[in-house]
Amino acid sequence: MSADVKKMVDAKVDFVTTCMDNNGALTLAREMRQQGLNAIQYMPNAYDQDFMSKNAGFFQGSIVIVQEAPIETRPRFKALNDYITWMGKSGYKLAENAEIGWSNADQFVTGLRGAGPNFTRQKVIDYTNTLTDYDAGGLIGPIDWTKQHTDKHYPRYCVAYTRVNNGKFVPIWDQPGKPFTCWNGNPATYQDAKPYNRQ
Repeated sequence: MSADVKKMVDAKVDFVTTCMDNNGALTLAREMRQQGLNAIQYMPNAYDQDFMSKNAGFFQGSIVIVQEAPIETRPRFKALNDYITWMGKSGYKLAENAEIGWSNADQFVTGLRGAGPNFTRQKVIDYTNTLTDYDAGGLIGPIDWTKQHTDKHYPRYCVAYTRVNNGKFVPIWDQPGKPFTCWNGNPATYQDAKPYNRQ
């Protein structure tokens, strides 16, 4: 990446956005450090506590987006606290994919309950497709299943933002107990987007 980073140095870049796995982001960060480029990285795939603590020096001040509620959210709301508690009791590691899996399980149970005691696969699907504000108790941004799995231009997008500080993720641009910044507006341009915080 030396030639690319050299171009960034010459252009006086101060903000770099990537969409790479952690190894790729680290390779880039090392090359940036070697060439004296002190730019903040914006990383959509780096919410990994172990990785970040081991490589803290390369990512100080970087912004990491998270699709689920960060475990650093304060105060913790019930669904997040339940996830953390049960993962700990079972001896499992807290990780991004684990929390998404937990949310998927919650959605399945929600669909089963909504389908009733004489459920079928189709009844579970049909009920799930009536949910207009499903968020797994706040663990994920709200999903309107009447639209979002078929309408790729549905104008609501939610994400949690964190900043790396001494190898730890610190939520930013949130409100107490509400980790997600959401937009309603045209997702192609965000010209009319209005951000708001949502649990």
